[in-house]
Amino acid sequence: MSATRQALLGAAVVVFDRMGYRRATVDEVCTIAGVTKGALYGCFASKRDLALAVLDHEERALMTARAALHGRHRAPLQVLVDLVHVHARQQVTAKLLFQMPGYQTRARSQTRRWTRAVHDLLQEAQYRGELRAAVDLNRAAGAIVTALVGVERMGLALTTEDEPAVGVTRALRTWLTALARPEALLRLRWGPPRDIGRT
Repeated sequence: MSATRQALLGAAVVVFDRMGYRRATVDEVCTIAGVTKGALYGCFASKRDLALAVLDHEERALMTARAALHGRHRAPLQVLVDLVHVHARQQVTAKLLFQMPGYQTRARSQTRRWTRAVHDLLQEAQYRGELRAAVDLNRAAGAIVTALVGVERMGLALTTEDEPAVGVTRALRTWLTALARPEALLRLRWGPPRDIGRT
């Protein structure tokens, strides 16, 4: 990735996070990145193209965090808890997914990938005997992601940094208490990880 493109992506994350998609301007992105509009349009065809690149960047960051968490934890349920918190910190993703023109297609595909990731972690937990008997993994993964999307949408209206983490913790406690065996729940740390997923 060129230095200019990297600077523009970093600036775009800041601007879209602060202003949302509709109010963000390429002028503001260029100012923060310290480049001209010509340089921006040399890398990205439009503001929407830039926003899609930010979504791709954030998704790669989430997958990097997932790999780091797998290296840290043996317990897939702890990886799930931590990964959900890391995702919740990426509020720019929610702002873009739900505000971009024609967002539905991207939101659907991203939700499917997120549901698959949750399903895979639940399946690992099931193999390790951490889930209750007869858990329907497809339904459980879908329900968890639906709840978290609701928390994410609510988070767009919140103003304090801690409130999204509180909503995520509540949603996770509700669903994992219904799905996991009590002894597996006792080993979980419900709060966000402190040193993974910060950008």
